[in-house]
Amino acid sequence: MFNILPATVILDVDGVIFDSNQLKESNIQKAASLFLNGEKLKDFVRHFTSQNGVTRQTKIAAQFGEETVEYSTVLKTYERLNEESLYSVEFTAKAQTVIEMLSKKCKLIALSGGEEREVKKLFEVKGIDSYFDAICGGPKSKKDHLNELELKDDVWFFGDSKMDFESANHIGAKFIFLFGHTQMENWESFFGSNSNVSISYNLSTFFGLETLKK
Repeated sequence: MFNILPATVILDVDGVIFDSNQLKESNIQKAASLFLNGEKLKDFVRHFTSQNGVTRQTKIAAQFGEETVEYSTVLKTYERLNEESLYSVEFTAKAQTVIEMLSKKCKLIALSGGEEREVKKLFEVKGIDSYFDAICGGPKSKKDHLNELELKDDVWFFGDSKMDFESANHIGAKFIFLFGHTQMENWESFFGSNSNVSISYNLSTFFGLETLKK
C-alpha cells in the first residue's frame, strides 16, 4: 500500500494517531460535572463525543452559552485536565511507523478538532512533530484550515468521525474511516451504503502492517 500514495495525506489526531478519545471523554465529564449531573451530564458528554472533530469551544458553548462563567470554567478545567494527562497517551498500533513511512513519500498534515497548541505540544513530546508539513487544530475549524491550506487534487484523509468525513468531502479528498477507536455511533449504517469511503480498523491495518484480530 505504501507504493501507491497520494501527494498529500491528512491525519486526524484523536483516535487515529493516538488512542486518546476515552481519556478526553473522561476529562470533559469531570469538567462538566462541576455544573451538570445525572442524565444532563450523560447527554452532554454523549453530544460532546458524538461531535468529535468539532472544536471544544463550539461544543461547550452549545451547552453553557458563550461568555458565561460556566463556559469559561468548564473550558479551563477541561484544558487543565488534558494538560495533566494527555502527554502520556499511547499511539494507536504502529501509528508512529506509518507516520515515519508516509513522511518520506508525501506531504503530511495533522488536522485536529483539539486545541492547536495542545496538539503541537503532544507531537513534540512524542517526537513526531518534524514529520508533518502542518499541524492544525482549534479553535479554528477543520474546514477553515482546509480552505487556507488550498490543497490540490490527490489527497487522502484518515479520520474517525462524521466531521472528518464532511471535511474530506469539503475538498474532494478520498476518505478512509478508521473504526478501531471511534466514538461515532451507528457508523456502520452511516457509511455502509457509501462505496466512496474506505473502512479499516486503524492506520496499521490499512497499510498492511498488521491484520485485524477476530
